[in-house]
Amino acid sequence: MAGANLKVIISDTLPDNFSNFIVLDDFQWVEENMKDISTLIFHSSKSPDFTVGVHISKLSQLGITKQYLYINNNPQTTIKMVISGAGGHIITDEFYLEDEEELLELLNTCDDTEETTDTSLAVASVNVVKEFIQSFVRGEEKIKTPAYLEMVNDAINQLSTITTQQELQITTMGNSAIDIFKKASDLIKNMEANRQKIENQLKLLESSKEDSKPTNAFNSNVLIYPQVHYMEAKPLLLVREYSPCRFLTSFILGYTHHVHFIKNKRVKLIVVHQKGAGVLEKYQDFTCINETSASYQNLYTSELIATNTPTKDIMRTLFKQPVDAFIVVDRLYGNTNIVDGHINLVNAVGGLSDLERYNIKAEDTLISMRKSPEVNPFATLIGFKDYPNDRDSRMAMYQQSYEKIYNRLDELMGIADNRG
Repeated sequence: MAGANLKVIISDTLPDNFSNFIVLDDFQWVEENMKDISTLIFHSSKSPDFTVGVHISKLSQLGITKQYLYINNNPQTTIKMVISGAGGHIITDEFYLEDEEELLELLNTCDDTEETTDTSLAVASVNVVKEFIQSFVRGEEKIKTPAYLEMVNDAINQLSTITTQQELQITTMGNSAIDIFKKASDLIKNMEANRQKIENQLKLLESSKEDSKPTNAFNSNVLIYPQVHYMEAKPLLLVREYSPCRFLTSFILGYTHHVHFIKNKRVKLIVVHQKGAGVLEKYQDFTCINETSASYQNLYTSELIATNTPTKDIMRTLFKQPVDAFIVVDRLYGNTNIVDGHINLVNAVGGLSDLERYNIKAEDTLISMRKSPEVNPFATLIGFKDYPNDRDSRMAMYQQSYEKIYNRLDELMGIADNRG
């Protein structure tokens, strides 16, 4: 079904088995094709009521959609207000969603008639009018007395006033809701525009830096790559290794397995390391990206990445991959973190003396040494006797040995209570 005059149902539970309606579970497609939509029926959505209100207000402002219906056995107050403000109808019977012919007939009926809104009438006035009718039927004399007739007349006037007030209140509330959601929609647009503007300014600033290419620090073999600013919403754990930390690779591989299989998250581990003979042997189970292979896009999809060429283009391509969380191990031994911005940082060193040398706190640091009562690091990494040969046994051993530490890292990343 294409072209104008489209009829759309928003529902996260209904099957898409209609002939004259398009069933969607969110408003994304509606936003892109709103100029072709003549009828919008809202049933249910996983989005918050406020978000639903913002989307409906956008359609209402455009003025092309002629019909709005809210069909639900238990309609929500917020959505009722915004539908009413758009001149729509609230139907508290989902039977119409089970029979397409009945639904089409309902749309025709809504075109021809104004929906009546149930109002709560004053109990006392209703009782007076009810008693008058009963007395009239029985032929009682009191119905002829001026005082009694005046009381009945007052009750009828009161009911009329209450009904008028409630109708006015509903209309006013609906119009107010439309105005509120319109302002909210405009605010969200402005926020998005400002965010994009800031990102563009940051990119321009970064591209103008003199260190846009890797430089050789102090004429040594240590290459310094420009820092990458991480702006994504997905959590990122950065482990910066200041000095060689034994067992760090095994520890991080165990944590990556924990995030994937215990927390049910799509995770990408990125180890950034220096160039040198023999270094790649440490990462035989990783997909390696370097200057030669950087153009092969299929490499970036791997869960385990090792790169000795962490340029901004390579790192940004990795950060755009469709995963739920990133773990980056910085083994460049430079003066700054390879990544800054929205990150969760943990340090790693080989011994106690490194804490003072690099001016870092023990409670933020992984240390490969025997436990000391004088120091309380984030974690002490240890070696294992009878080290298993198969990967599954190793991962189970890491999970059992480091479970409490892995849970602390979950809390640091904000995924402690999220299992998928």
